[in-house]
Amino acid sequence: MTVIDKLRDLQEARDLALITPSDAAHRARLLLDHDGMDTVDLAKFLEGKGYSGHALMAAVGSFGKAVKAEYIAQRGKPPLRVDEVVNGQHYLVNAYVELDLPMIERVFEVWS
Repeated sequence: MTVIDKLRDLQEARDLALITPSDAAHRARLLLDHDGMDTVDLAKFLEGKGYSGHALMAAVGSFGKAVKAEYIAQRGKPPLRVDEVVNGQHYLVNAYVELDLPMIERVFEVWS
């Protein structure tokens, strides 16, 4: 079973209320860290496309919503959320992995 299969199983367990969303996020982070699979940071993705400063901050929210909408359209459910630490604060963020990059690129082409 691949890490993607395990993540999908976690998502299914979360959707069926077998585990809490925060437990699913914690387990997903452990799986990703153990497997060495990096999540795709949408802010860094946009930085790579030339966004910075205020333009980046203004863009990341609407771009993230567009990526999430496309993910749901393709898979029929929202992406798994993982625990991320940003400036010492813990946040649940949507988890996209390297396999999602082609979809993220397509969303960027339409969104930009």
